[in-house]
Amino acid sequence: MNIVKKAGLPCLWVLICVWLCSTPKQAEAYTLNISKQEYETMVSDSLVSTGNNARLKNVLEKARAGKKVTIAYLGGSITEGVGAGPNRKCYAEKSWKKFTNKYSLFHNAEFINAGMSGTPSSLGAIRYHRDVESKIKTGKGPDILFLEFAVNDREECTKGGAYEGLIRRAMKSGSAVVLIFSVFRDNFNMQDTYIPYGKYYGLPMISIKNGVKSQFSNPDFSDWFFHDYWHPTNQGHAFMADCIANLFEKVDCQMPQKDKIEDVSKVKPYKTDGFETLKMLTTHSVKKSKKGKKQEIKKVSAGGFKTKDERTGIFRFNGKDKFPYNWKHKKKNSKKPLKIKVSCNKFLVVYKLSKNSHTGKADIFVDGKKIKTVNGYDKDGWNNARIVLAINEEAKKVHTIEIRMAKGNRKKDFTVLAMGYH
Repeated sequence: MNIVKKAGLPCLWVLICVWLCSTPKQAEAYTLNISKQEYETMVSDSLVSTGNNARLKNVLEKARAGKKVTIAYLGGSITEGVGAGPNRKCYAEKSWKKFTNKYSLFHNAEFINAGMSGTPSSLGAIRYHRDVESKIKTGKGPDILFLEFAVNDREECTKGGAYEGLIRRAMKSGSAVVLIFSVFRDNFNMQDTYIPYGKYYGLPMISIKNGVKSQFSNPDFSDWFFHDYWHPTNQGHAFMADCIANLFEKVDCQMPQKDKIEDVSKVKPYKTDGFETLKMLTTHSVKKSKKGKKQEIKKVSAGGFKTKDERTGIFRFNGKDKFPYNWKHKKKNSKKPLKIKVSCNKFLVVYKLSKNSHTGKADIFVDGKKIKTVNGYDKDGWNNARIVLAINEEAKKVHTIEIRMAKGNRKKDFTVLAMGYH
């Protein structure tokens, strides 16, 4: 209410439009004809492991003592809340409310939704500070971090490196990390790839795929659980929230364990720690950052990518732009490339996919050598982000990255949403 009062009438209409656009049309709720016991078995089946319970136990104790705790959810469109109508019925917000009502003495558990539709863990690692850490007063990680990328990481460009980087980064700040594996209508997810990461670091894990496995042959199940091919209905989101609540209940009943990984920096990575501290580069961070010989960012020149793209998507849960500080090349702009001189050993480019026929291709050069041509046009694009790994080396050194419109595309549009580097 306070937001509406301060916003005034014009902004009120904007908020109403955002709400209408972000609330999917829910078909009449389907009934899954199963017993309460069968449902509870589904919830129980979703628990892959409670992992080492030390960190979650500490959070429960902290909440019961009336201290403020923060629960963050980082993932794709399911975490953002697609399929839930209204958005507050998404699994993330529902499970946070369940936690608050049951464990938080003064109901002061804070909630961070850092879901972003159509994005893999590599982009999650790039935006982790912006969308999670910066929203916490201490500037550190949340008390609990849920990672939900099991359906978004097919062909992910770092091959699990960013996923492990997120685990290590959050654990280093003291977070209790929970891996949650969503599922598509065709029964796809990448839990077989990511469960070994969870076992290695002793993490709690929840598999929605395992939970619903017994019902896939039930003719009523798909319409009950899936809003579309990819996303849960309100009932599906509620089921996911129940699975998370089940994890908390199981851990709460266990005897406390000693944290076997108090300092993750002393633990050899399962595969790589190279993506642990990715930073986000945008037009905003360029303006704020110091440049020079001793700085990582030496120089950034926008060239013909000097325009701001106003259509980069909005978050369903707050109506804010996903990438407000971007670089866009337009037809009228110069042919000069977007050029970045940076000291790094990892560099990723995040660009926009659009179904607008005026969108074209761009070439990515590293130290004068063309490494990839990327196409910003996709007939199924919806202003969503696509990410490419441009530099993947062991040692840091100064590189020059250039992004220029490809031959025959000089009068086309192309948007670089952000970049990531380490």
